[in-house]
Amino acid sequence: LSAMRGVAPETGNGGSRMGRASLLTSLRVLAAAALPAGAEVVPVGSFAWGIDTDGSDLDVVITRSGGGDAGPEALDCLLSTLDKLQKQGSAPPGLEAAEPAIYGRSGGVPILSINTSQVDGDALSADACVTGQLGSVRDAVLFRHMFFRMPQLRMILQMLKRWLRARAVPTSSEGSYPQVFWMRLAARTFQQLSESGEVPGGQWSATPTPVSAPSSARAFDILRDFCGRWSQARPAWGELLNLIGEEPCLPVKRLNAGVHGATAFLCMFELRNLAMLPCSDSVTPVPPHQHLCPAKAGFWAAFLVPTPGADNGVANGPLSELVVAWVSECIGPRENVRRCNCTACSKLRGQPCASGSKLPPVHEYLSRRDADWVFLGHTLPEGHANGKGVPRHFALAPPHFVSLLDRDPVVSKMVVAQLRMFLAEPQVAKSLPPAYPLNRYSRRVLLRFASKAVHPRK
Repeated sequence: LSAMRGVAPETGNGGSRMGRASLLTSLRVLAAAALPAGAEVVPVGSFAWGIDTDGSDLDVVITRSGGGDAGPEALDCLLSTLDKLQKQGSAPPGLEAAEPAIYGRSGGVPILSINTSQVDGDALSADACVTGQLGSVRDAVLFRHMFFRMPQLRMILQMLKRWLRARAVPTSSEGSYPQVFWMRLAARTFQQLSESGEVPGGQWSATPTPVSAPSSARAFDILRDFCGRWSQARPAWGELLNLIGEEPCLPVKRLNAGVHGATAFLCMFELRNLAMLPCSDSVTPVPPHQHLCPAKAGFWAAFLVPTPGADNGVANGPLSELVVAWVSECIGPRENVRRCNCTACSKLRGQPCASGSKLPPVHEYLSRRDADWVFLGHTLPEGHANGKGVPRHFALAPPHFVSLLDRDPVVSKMVVAQLRMFLAEPQVAKSLPPAYPLNRYSRRVLLRFASKAVHPRK
């Protein structure tokens, strides 16, 4: 904790980092007003590591005096205090019009997400959590020390962050892998290949080595090779992501737990795209909403579902298949809906709200892990019966969601073909976690459908 209290903006990182530093100061002012004396707001994640890029979030950990676990009630105190200060017109700078929400109450780690914007209108957000093990603080100290000794690694991780953001690879708040998963995966791969001699410049040095201009091109080649490797086989659940020389610990072992097959498949597909880049400046950006799981019906999307018999272990051939469906109805609890904070949505927050609405009309989405929502959809007619094609009907869920399609599958057939070809690769199919079952419904879903059956809509 002492090592991270003094984390401050570093020169050369641009105004975006200064904006996160200002937001950190405001969060500390908010914590002083909401929590008992001695509570701390400790920066973690890429900001604390010094590798944050434009668009990065600010991640913080809330602790009690002396570093103790603040408990999830601390997030409720921050939320209620911010709401009160906003109504009084005395919220800390940058938080006057912020949108706070707590996610993860029903399972996992509760997180207070605060969406706001910088003076120029660019998106800015913070995620605050409480924890007793302070693993994220430990990671920050560890990686800052590694970057000091191995500058090339720092450049590789920062480049990886830019690539993942450009391709809109889902984040942990969207139901995918946390950032530290990718950082540890890259750092461990770098260490392993350095020891084998496949990657030069990764040896541990007692003194820091200056980073030369050509090292940027070298970092690009190294990272592109990494993406190619990961796109063929991802770490299985429980596989250690500890760095060489680091003592194994359970939290690190569980970093990739809970990510379903559809999300893992999309991540591997995007890694393959990155592995084929001709140069570091040729990353084609993906629209920020392309991989967000929609909360409103009326869209075409690709879904990964079990093949018939796969759930019972009697499937002949592949265990999962890619289906393209039109979603005509989305059903689920409104409190699970999340609000996008991309640059476009952030600028919408500055516009007047529609009549009768308390919130600006930004894009809304669901976590890919959310099993309390159901998507009713159907495919285009397939096969022939009495001379007519027959559509397939599905009750899908966010864990089945791969990606949106720009248009119907006839127009988007090239993208669909690429996804299916990638899924057909034996190494890819073998590496994926199982597709989420088709007929698995949470208690909340069953109660909701039971209520609809008793009180059908007119």
